Amino acid sequence: MFCRVGACFMIVPGLSSARVPARIRLYLALVIALVVAPVVGLQDQQARSMPLLRMVISESLIGAVLGAVARLLIEAIEFFGAAISNYIGLSGISGGFDEGRPQPAVAMLISATAVLLLILLDFPLHLVSSLVRSYSDLPLGSAPDSGAMLRLVVNSLSAAFVVGAQISAPFVVYAIVINAMFGILGRLVPQLPSYFVSVPFVALGGLALLLLVLGQLVLVMGSAMSRLALP
Repeated sequence: MFCRVGACFMIVPGLSSARVPARIRLYLALVIALVVAPVVGLQDQQARSMPLLRMVISESLIGAVLGAVARLLIEAIEFFGAAISNYIGLSGISGGFDEGRPQPAVAMLISATAVLLLILLDFPLHLVSSLVRSYSDLPLGSAPDSGAMLRLVVNSLSAAFVVGAQISAPFVVYAIVINAMFGILGRLVPQLPSYFVSVPFVALGGLALLLLVLGQLVLVMGSAMSRLALP
């Protein structure tokens, strides 16, 4: 049971962050496994019929898939957040790092907001309840259904892409319009260095657009997370 819970906690957003000490994740996974064990029951008959190594691999795979449902959504938001930073010309300004890799400041703001929304929407509680429910469909010692897991990952990836496209759509339109405007200006006035002139205007306009649509972005992300389909 610790393998299923631990693998889920290694991937799930928030707990898998590089800023959370590994010892904290280990102790928390151990405590949750001990809490879940009396609720689920030991299911000795099926557990004894499977070799230990195979049981460890199957339990870890099930837990990883459970954690990947939310991880795919956060990864999509981070990806499109980096795209937004590129659209408004701020991809070179780094505001720190998360998950062990550098991130633009705007992308880090959006991804941190998404993780905070997950916590505020009681996602950890739903995650623990989904871990408990998973033992009714996939008891301890049973082989995972690869087809069902693949469908779950594909559906989660599709929903995550739609959410990412929704939050980045205003900035795609903005990037097309602003670059077309300065492209026309460069053709009309060839002596004008349009690229160097456009950089501050693109950045300021992008920040102003982010300020206008930030509330709506939070609503879109919150709505997607409230519909997060955990098994």
